[in-house]
Amino acid sequence: MTGPGAPDGGAATGRGANLLGLVLLVGGLALAAWRMAPGLEEPFGPGFFGANAARYSIAGRNYDRHGFLAHLGAPDFTPGDPGDRPASLYLHHPPGAPLLVGASFRAFGESGRAATAPFLVVGLLALLALHRLARRVLGGVGAGAAVALAAATPMTALYGGHVDPQGPLLTVFLLAAVLFHLRARANGRRLDLLAAAAATGLGMLVDWPAGVLALGCALLDRRGPASARRATWLLPGVAVAFGVAFVLWVVLLGRSPIDEVWLAAKVRTAVPLAEESGDQVVAAASAAAGWFRDLMTPVLLVLAAAGLFPVVRRRAARPTGELEVAVRVLAATGLVHVALFPQGALVHDYWTYLLLPPLALLGGATVEALRRAAAGTGEGFRAVVAVAPVLLVAWWGREECVRDDEGIAAATGRADVTIARMIREQVRPAERVVTNLDRYNPVRSSLLIVPQFTYHADRAVRGGIATAEDLARAEAEEGPFDVYVHVPFGERPPLADELRERSPPRVLEALGLRVEFFRLR
Repeated sequence: MTGPGAPDGGAATGRGANLLGLVLLVGGLALAAWRMAPGLEEPFGPGFFGANAARYSIAGRNYDRHGFLAHLGAPDFTPGDPGDRPASLYLHHPPGAPLLVGASFRAFGESGRAATAPFLVVGLLALLALHRLARRVLGGVGAGAAVALAAATPMTALYGGHVDPQGPLLTVFLLAAVLFHLRARANGRRLDLLAAAAATGLGMLVDWPAGVLALGCALLDRRGPASARRATWLLPGVAVAFGVAFVLWVVLLGRSPIDEVWLAAKVRTAVPLAEESGDQVVAAASAAAGWFRDLMTPVLLVLAAAGLFPVVRRRAARPTGELEVAVRVLAATGLVHVALFPQGALVHDYWTYLLLPPLALLGGATVEALRRAAAGTGEGFRAVVAVAPVLLVAWWGREECVRDDEGIAAATGRADVTIARMIREQVRPAERVVTNLDRYNPVRSSLLIVPQFTYHADRAVRGGIATAEDLARAEAEEGPFDVYVHVPFGERPPLADELRERSPPRVLEALGLRVEFFRLR
């Protein structure tokens, strides 16, 4: 058997290629699991990674406490006992991610690990789904190389187990939809087409880019084989049906779909530097490009760029042309996602995770092409040709894989958790707390901007309250608060001195810090 998709050599060579592909797959999964493991640490760490885990854990805790059908299944980010407060429902994304946290809490009990472990598993499933797709579109060891390259990137190390809709949870369904879509194109089986539609629907339950993918598949099928043209309207039809259902859901929850969609779009499209000078905008875009380069590594980007050349793909891919279809649909989905929501890409670099699968597929094609170009040099040398790029990606991105998020020391995070647990012990569940700590929910407690503190305190907390004017403004916006917690980080707020003159505080110690609790009413 000959041709681009055939094993290059006799039976021994085929067995050697299969073994090498298996080594790359298993090694990549092991590397990814090892690098993602710090996300399982308890309690939730300081900074961004811990913030998202704590944020969705508040919603997951409410699912576990109040039932999955409370608020028609909408995620409720109301911390603690809501009392008379209206529920803080989050409708910017579909509820897939918080539902997963809630299901894990119901099954395993509430804990940091119960929140993060399912997403680490999903991160590994995304790599397995990538391998299954790559096995279909690439020959030889290219599939194993694609997985190993993806696993070796800082993007996987940092965001492979990230608790959020964008990323691996969505990617699993996107890759499944593409795989079943390719199978339906090839064999015309209705079962594969229905499986692609189901994967699209599940993807829509997680986040909106699944609709972009469905449209991309449909546009490609307009010129595809007759056996695939039934998907021209089925997949986007599923996406549209979900969108209509989401609008009706929002209406039944008593919200305005236009307001919710407008707010979500405004938050994600309004670039904060729009009013700045051209040089500052260029600097911000350059910084974002630098994050993307570092997360993917220049090595993978060069390999992927080489895979764009037809001569490379002809040597590495199976002769069906499906590699081009998969890369185009996946890349278009990721690029449209970033283009429509530039604010997300500028602020949250994990929004570019969706571009990892097409880059890994092209990188795997390049590795396979190089390995085949080395035919006749011996299996040992050809194995080195396949493994060396993976090791280079892992070595190049080793420093970016460290979770030094926002430069906040781990000791500070431990103190925060200790103080939060003090609040849980000292303050009744329905009582509301304000604190001088400015990085905890500085706008409104219901927005949960950095929610680790709120999660561990298990009640509404508003931060950034340093003066009597700050307190008056907060109470005008949200109603009266019950307790003021002064934590000695930074300068001493004047409000603490004013409150001390009224009544003596209850003083506690948190890792050597003198924490003061003042009753406001």
